[in-house]
Amino acid sequence: RSKAGITFQTVECYPTTYKVANTNAITWKNSYARTDRMNYFLTGIGDIQNYIVPVNKLAASVGGGDTAIETVSDKLFLLSTIEVFGSASGRREGSQYAYYSAGNTKLKKVNGSAVMWWHRTPVYDSSIPAFWNLTNISGTGFENRHVTGATAFYYAFAFCV
Repeated sequence: RSKAGITFQTVECYPTTYKVANTNAITWKNSYARTDRMNYFLTGIGDIQNYIVPVNKLAASVGGGDTAIETVSDKLFLLSTIEVFGSASGRREGSQYAYYSAGNTKLKKVNGSAVMWWHRTPVYDSSIPAFWNLTNISGTGFENRHVTGATAFYYAFAFCV
């Protein structure tokens, strides 16, 4: 399937923090977020899972430059930095969603408080494996270079029907 009818993303983040990977060999394809947490969320969302369709998402790999893009089929996924910010990440992991390009907020909350949430985009050409997330102050993207797979932030997952 090339494009889904509509993409949904959670308005608030799941109220528990999780790491995004459990090793330093971080790519979306074999990240803890994808292989464990997305499956966990899928089983917990009830009957709606019967309407979710798998979609092909573009995912970059750490240290591979802009050309190291692979296609991964997912039912639940984290958005890439480009899907949220447009060209902010330098990676070609899809295109910005219309919701975000229209100027809507990039902030996500848990219990009314803005929080930092994960993207599936690894830091561009990073010598330290890391993923992008959002600040809880202004909603702008930044590089979190403290991440070696163990830092926990929130998930605002997406899916297509």
